[in-house]
Amino acid sequence: MTGRGAGHGAGHRGARGPGPWAGVAVRRADVTGRLALAAAAWLPVLALLLPAGAPLRIAVIIGVGLVLPGFPIVRRLPPEHRAADRAPAARRLRLGVLSVAVSLGCATVVAESLFLTHHLTPGLALVVLAGLGTVAALAPGGAGRG
Repeated sequence: MTGRGAGHGAGHRGARGPGPWAGVAVRRADVTGRLALAAAAWLPVLALLLPAGAPLRIAVIIGVGLVLPGFPIVRRLPPEHRAADRAPAARRLRLGVLSVAVSLGCATVVAESLFLTHHLTPGLALVVLAGLGTVAALAPGGAGRG
């Protein structure tokens, strides 16, 4: 190619390296993922607006409650603790199991704390867990994230 179009596009970029904007898309995707996790942490609180006993209310509270706030906390672990297995399926399984375990641990600590202070209500427990999930998702840095 000669003329004005020479050196522009993907071919030119590959010759010179990724360029100064290569990491921007990764950072934007990371921020978008963090915002999505933070927003998802509040879904169980919003589900309280549904009628008691509604299947969607139960599914959202249990489904999100099993994964959040554990998933953003586990994502912050160093890679050697987060994904020691080489197979992608084993890594995903390990991440899922750790996320559920950490989420249940957080729910237990929150429920016990609220019970011992005589403030235990389902709504308050979900708000505290949503706040914890939001802080974990939006906190800057992280051992495994760089």
